Amino acid sequence: MRDASKQRIEAYASDQGLSEISLQTAEAGLAKARDAMASAMQDDAQPSAPAAEKKSACPFAELVQPAPQPTPSPPEHRLDWDRDAEAMLANVPAGYCRDMTVKAAETIAGQSGMEQIDADFLGQVMQTFTQGSATVEETMPWNEGARERIAKAPEMVQGMLVKEIEGWTRRQGLDRVDHDAVDAVKAEWAERGVFHLDPSDPRNGNT
Repeated sequence: MRDASKQRIEAYASDQGLSEISLQTAEAGLAKARDAMASAMQDDAQPSAPAAEKKSACPFAELVQPAPQPTPSPPEHRLDWDRDAEAMLANVPAGYCRDMTVKAAETIAGQSGMEQIDADFLGQVMQTFTQGSATVEETMPWNEGARERIAKAPEMVQGMLVKEIEGWTRRQGLDRVDHDAVDAVKAEWAERGVFHLDPSDPRNGNT
């Protein structure tokens, strides 16, 4: 909670263009943190929606899917997957998350000359993504609303989202990430069906 409060205060100071955090700034940042917490608690208190109306657990769901989608079909495999790897994959939220995991694992396996994906290999791929995402930090200003949208995703993928959205923002000649930037990236993910949007990225179209 202390770390989260510190991050909220620093984010508030950054949005205000401040280079130093005073007591007044800290109090204002904490006030925003309390408001956000109260809002989250209010949302949690709302009655659960019927099963058919519940949103996907996939952290990309709200960012990627422009409208409610039918139950997704299992992703098609280009390589053979053993039973344990299939069971591990079933724990990844269905939809864009699972599709992206399959594409990433099969691309890396193909580059390594592998003909079958097992649980050990899939676990290494997912661990690599987790570690890579954890090392990513913001490198340009973000509007607080845009940042809060990314904060709703699990920590293991937040860094990946930040990196891709900032990359898109820079390619557009913009110097700040806002709601429009997040919406534009969301639309490209939905339209192109790939995660890495940089045209020069060698993974583009594959993962």
